[in-house]
Amino acid sequence: MSVVIDVSAVMPWGVPDEDTDSTAPVRARVQREQAVVPSLFWFELANAVVRAERRGRITEEKGTEFLEFFDDVIADEAVPPASALAQLARVHGLTAYDAAYLWVAQSRGLPLATLDGQLRAAATKAGIEVL
Repeated sequence: MSVVIDVSAVMPWGVPDEDTDSTAPVRARVQREQAVVPSLFWFELANAVVRAERRGRITEEKGTEFLEFFDDVIADEAVPPASALAQLARVHGLTAYDAAYLWVAQSRGLPLATLDGQLRAAATKAGIEVL
């Protein structure tokens, strides 16, 4: 079974001082089973990596290697309907961006890996397994 990942759950893998033992199980699962993401994942991930590079937290070379890692572990991309995003955002008090991850997990019946507290609470409330 795949897993839905958001950028908050994966950035610690690319920034050495953020990586902890608690992030390892999700990473292993993603490498083994691959992941499903909303299409906006790529924009958020690229932006987070470039910000980390600009702050001197990682080199451009490491940033590129990290981004390329995801080419091999993303099984599918989903484009949620705007009306569904708006409804989930309203119901759970989320941004439409975060609602996209919730929608993918809900529509595919997959667990969600996130470090975002508000998104975790919304997923739990919606009956979605949170990693």
